[in-house]
Amino acid sequence: MKIAGNILWGFLFLTSALVNGQEELRFPGENPVVRKAWYQLDHNKSLTAGDTLPLPFFDDFSRNTIFPNPALWTDKQAYVNFSYGIDPVSIGVATLDAIDETGAIYTNASTLTFEADHLTSLPIDLDYVPEDGIFFSFFYQPQGIADPPEEGDSLVLLFYAPLQQHWDTVWHHHGETLTPFKEVILPVNDTAFLHKGFRFRFVNFASLTRNDADPGAVANCDHWNIDYVFLDKNRFASDTLPRDVAFTQPLHSLLKTYEAMPWKHFRATFLSEMGSFFPITYRNNDSIIRNVTREFRITNLYTGQTVHSFTGGASNAPADSTITYKAPLIYTFNTPGTDSALFELKSFLITDAFDPKINDTIIRHQVFGKEFAYDDGSAEAGYGLNGNGNEHASLAYQFYAYIPDTLQAVRIWFNHSKDDANLVYFNLMVWNDSAGIPGAVLYKQEGEIPVLSGGNAGFVTFPLDTILIAEGKFYIGWEQVTSTFLNVGFDLNLDHHNRAYIQNAGQWGESSIPGTIMIRPVFGSNLVVKIPYQSFAQQNWVVYPNPADRYIRIRPDRENITRGNLRITLFSLTGKIALTSFFAGDPLNVTGLPDGIYLMTLSNGNQRLFQSKIVILHR
Repeated sequence: MKIAGNILWGFLFLTSALVNGQEELRFPGENPVVRKAWYQLDHNKSLTAGDTLPLPFFDDFSRNTIFPNPALWTDKQAYVNFSYGIDPVSIGVATLDAIDETGAIYTNASTLTFEADHLTSLPIDLDYVPEDGIFFSFFYQPQGIADPPEEGDSLVLLFYAPLQQHWDTVWHHHGETLTPFKEVILPVNDTAFLHKGFRFRFVNFASLTRNDADPGAVANCDHWNIDYVFLDKNRFASDTLPRDVAFTQPLHSLLKTYEAMPWKHFRATFLSEMGSFFPITYRNNDSIIRNVTREFRITNLYTGQTVHSFTGGASNAPADSTITYKAPLIYTFNTPGTDSALFELKSFLITDAFDPKINDTIIRHQVFGKEFAYDDGSAEAGYGLNGNGNEHASLAYQFYAYIPDTLQAVRIWFNHSKDDANLVYFNLMVWNDSAGIPGAVLYKQEGEIPVLSGGNAGFVTFPLDTILIAEGKFYIGWEQVTSTFLNVGFDLNLDHHNRAYIQNAGQWGESSIPGTIMIRPVFGSNLVVKIPYQSFAQQNWVVYPNPADRYIRIRPDRENITRGNLRITLFSLTGKIALTSFFAGDPLNVTGLPDGIYLMTLSNGNQRLFQSKIVILHR
């Protein structure tokens, strides 16, 4: 279910009491999608065009490229995405926030106003005269599905005068809460700008929200979404509606319930789980009625064959209107494979020849692997049970196994919290069903911790250490050991909150925050645990004995390591530091620590080299 944009802002940052428990949403302290893309870039290669651009300049960010198109833009700080804008002019926006091009909050970020994201064009040949009717236009939206910029924050537009080599502010807007996308159109008739080498730049002036009592709450903030940037000659001040028909929403799953599911389970229930429609959303931005033909195609990527192709026919779209069309779908996924499947879903529009074609096609992949997923793989927020009284609260998420199958693991997305504030223990849980709510505990795996490889957000896989067969309704989740906010990924674009239950003081109640908690059960055999993209520098350290009585011995993965620079830290179940010492090669004395489970980390400055769970059991 998609969350309606006009109600979404009303529950962001909602804190609701539920059976004496408290649910809370926060925005992440990093953008893992941007971070991953940043590390995959070839930083030795030039990413920008070498010459001045001719008119027209146009970008509607309809290709989900993460970074702005280097053929048009000189910087990479804005986040190009399909997730953060609500009802954009065309699919995709450039989001300006408080996170830099590496995916981290700016190092100069402060509770005072600071200069955050830039979006700067390449040089443009604007060697014209004022009578040539040059106008610059764009659409903007504060907040979107994320954080509203406060009144003291602002979005600023600057023009560059090439001869004076000077940036001039030509427009700005103070922060506010969510509004529909608004258009700004400005004449470019000042002769200071009408030269070869003209540029323009958007700047987000942001400010962090102070929270000294909870450092983990410091997070990304002050979002602005930019769409449909257009600079050209022979335009007019009334030229406010793009003559364009464009998709405005990405494709979602063609399944009724899940974004992804195990192939064997789908084949057992395809008659009831396969959707009856192929839904799309597009917009006629023009001032006149436009005729639009809708086409659809499904390709089996394992075989390369188009397995289903059909037309939705032609239809008139009224001026300035958004159309949601549910194309009747008489098809079910099928493939010769038995363990997995992968299909490409594609829809494209046939419109007038003068239309920009870049936003007339949308594609997504329908995945059938080993896991059930309600979420779309993108965490726009962080979820948790927070505050006093939640030391033993539980979160359970309902799934349905259509055939008896082995539950191999549970995957949970964890956001990175400032100062590793969410690095605390929890118990991994599985429950059976009792009349539509979680029932008896089927499985409890104590002493898990949201350890993020390389310190980066993403899915963490927790393999189960016993054979557990699931059939019918079951629930996976966690039991808190502390009241600390775990900061689990939360998908704001899909709503499955009616499948989430919170328990406190022995009572279960349904979650009250619309959205989807990013937790997935993994089924089947031969489980492969994937290591996130930035692994620890060393993987082959040996810590023994485990359980330990008086001493812990540590053997590094190589002999020439500089031992004196390495720090050993043991964390207790509550996340507090129980012991810290520099690694010199000698046994670590743990006789003074109580029996229990500890997390041991070895780090070199800010780089975490190794981590392991240690059991201390004095005999």
